[in-house]
Amino acid sequence: MNRRKIILVLAFIGSSLLASAQYLDPSSLEKAPIINFAETIDSAALKVSYRFTFVRDTLKPDIYTQPDVQTLLIGRKTSKYFSQKFIESTYLSDNIGVCSFEIFKNHPEGQMTVTDIGNEFDLGTNFMYKEEMPVIDWTLTTDTSTVFYIPCRKATAFFRGRQYEAWFASSIPIGEGPWKFHGLPGLILKVSDSKLQILFECTGIQQLAKPEAIAIHRLNYQITTRQELNRLYKEFMDDVVGYSKKHLTELMGQVDNVPPLPYNPIELE
Repeated sequence: MNRRKIILVLAFIGSSLLASAQYLDPSSLEKAPIINFAETIDSAALKVSYRFTFVRDTLKPDIYTQPDVQTLLIGRKTSKYFSQKFIESTYLSDNIGVCSFEIFKNHPEGQMTVTDIGNEFDLGTNFMYKEEMPVIDWTLTTDTSTVFYIPCRKATAFFRGRQYEAWFASSIPIGEGPWKFHGLPGLILKVSDSKLQILFECTGIQQLAKPEAIAIHRLNYQITTRQELNRLYKEFMDDVVGYSKKHLTELMGQVDNVPPLPYNPIELE
């Protein structure tokens, strides 16, 4: 598809999505094979793809982790953000850089639910925490740019230890974005931090012909808090063997000496 066609399609999405998007009653999706082991909480008419890259090792800032392919599903009340690559690489050995979290904004209403279902850091179980929808104090600027062929406006904010700049499309009047970002007068298409360690960039926007289920996996979760889960991540990365002996009932192989692993979380506070 050439640039002109992309612009026309996206202009149509921006002007018609809220008025004409068709959603399914979540209960009607319960028998869909893809969600046999999940609870459907909403349905999505819009699907946005992002490429996520980040610096895992701050001592080697020029080396980015292999990009992850991530997806934002936008429903009437709830959105879901997750790694598409994780879903597709579940049975593959090459999952470097793949994130295992899933983020549900406004689920339940006014809150955010975050799950870690893939043991990205091999913490030994599945985790879930809920928190109030974070308020991001955005500052709108007059700077403009083009992201994915769409005119965008720049906004900045300090959020949980990092200074960010975001580019949002006013032509798509949806206050959503990748990861935990939200609250701008348009869909966020690109976000990066001031140290150039974090980058989310839109690679595709699709108005779905058939609504897609927004579902949360039915698993045994260890209920925790954001702060406690981040503490466990750091404990694991600092001392893999020590963490495994303390928290895991079964050790994978006879690993006696693992050096500390680089750890550079998105949220620094």
